[in-house]
Amino acid sequence: RGASGVETIGEHVYAFMPGRHGWGVVVEQPAAQAFAARDAQLRFVQFAYALTALFLLAATWLGVVELKGARRSLARHAERLRMLHEIDRAVLAEQTPEAVAAAVIQPLRELLGVPRAIVNQFDLAAGEVEWIAAAGRRRVHVGPGVRYSIGLMGELEALRRGEVQLVDVQALPSSPETAALLASDVRFYMVVPMIAGG
Repeated sequence: RGASGVETIGEHVYAFMPGRHGWGVVVEQPAAQAFAARDAQLRFVQFAYALTALFLLAATWLGVVELKGARRSLARHAERLRMLHEIDRAVLAEQTPEAVAAAVIQPLRELLGVPRAIVNQFDLAAGEVEWIAAAGRRRVHVGPGVRYSIGLMGELEALRRGEVQLVDVQALPSSPETAALLASDVRFYMVVPMIAGG
């Protein structure tokens, strides 16, 4: 007999149960039946531990993802502030619009996560737009020289109201400019108005 008063012989379990009036009783039960409840409890405990571990792992993963997202957001905010600081310094130093645009065009392109960013100046009298600065993945262009139709900028009245324009190149009238855009795999682009006075 074991220390707990339970003994296993073959496929049966025997246990001594003390009685009330000095009589003891030996109880017999099949081992599978005797340990079924214990095994079920062990399985439940194992399942609970596995579920808890999975929950903690998921919570940790979400925390890491959230932390990375917060760090990226903080880095983007810091970059925006740096660009605003560069613009402020250039304006205070009375630099030309080209110099101001040159200082921020490449960081702006990277911040937006776009292949190209261009700062244009509108010549409403001529009905044209002229580059001030442009940045691609490998090159930066600063200064005048590239001019094209103001019709490529979307609705002028909406731009005057400060509304962003999403331009579908294939919906534009056929022209050498639209052909060049399509040839360089530009299907859509966004025009963001910046109204300057002075």
